[in-house]
Amino acid sequence: NSTTVRDFETWNGVSLKKSFLDKKLSFKLTEEIRLKNNSTTINNFFTVLESSYDLHKRLSVSVGYRFIKDNRKNGYINQGRFYSDLNFNHKIDRFKFDYRFRFQHQQQLGMTISDGDYPEVKYRLKAQVAYNIGTSCIQHKKMETGPLHFR
Repeated sequence: NSTTVRDFETWNGVSLKKSFLDKKLSFKLTEEIRLKNNSTTINNFFTVLESSYDLHKRLSVSVGYRFIKDNRKNGYINQGRFYSDLNFNHKIDRFKFDYRFRFQHQQQLGMTISDGDYPEVKYRLKAQVAYNIGTSCIQHKKMETGPLHFR
């Protein structure tokens, strides 16, 4: 038995990024808001601070923290998420393939196990494909899939 959800959700965000060490090390600050109910209600909003380091042309590692305000039926709850990523990418002609393996630890802030809050620990895989259209009359040079998450 499956349920079909018909909702036009939108995810909107802005990031600031600064690179060091010949662009091998970077720090990024992101603000994002996610809307649900046909983009009329805040689902959650969050702030992310992340650091990444390029180990090789195609391989990088990242660590980050996300502070989340999650909209629940009885109001907003604060959550914190620590994560670490292993990222790999490669190109075949005009296609670019990106893969991310993530370990994350998330829990409600101000709550403990004795309060009934059990941290969520997840391993996630994200795969993404982009196609470079090239220099044509089309302004956008890349077409991307949405992230495909496997949990």
